[in-house]
Amino acid sequence: MAGGGEVVAQAPLGRIPAWVRRGALVVTLPAEHVASGLGDVPERERPLEATLWGEPRCGRAEARLADGTVLRWRAGELTVTPERPVALRQAGPGRSPLAPAPGRPAATTGRRP
Repeated sequence: MAGGGEVVAQAPLGRIPAWVRRGALVVTLPAEHVASGLGDVPERERPLEATLWGEPRCGRAEARLADGTVLRWRAGELTVTPERPVALRQAGPGRSPLAPAPGRPAATTGRRP
């Protein structure tokens, strides 16, 4: 898709369309964790979900969170500093964003680089 155009997208109730650049690393909280409330767990102890949307052109992607957590994806390896639970998923052509990255378990704990 080239820039400067218009796209008509389905937006049913309960689903918000989001547009991301190929190779983006998007970090969210698991839906079940949000549904049960966020006040019971300190920010740095909350589990995370990281979705890599396609293969980054430069072979790496990074996300920095407000609490200081840094997630880095390089050459197929995810590192998280400081260490905390992260479920890594990979999305893109022919892949569901809910499927684990190829050759990787759905739940991963990051390591210090």
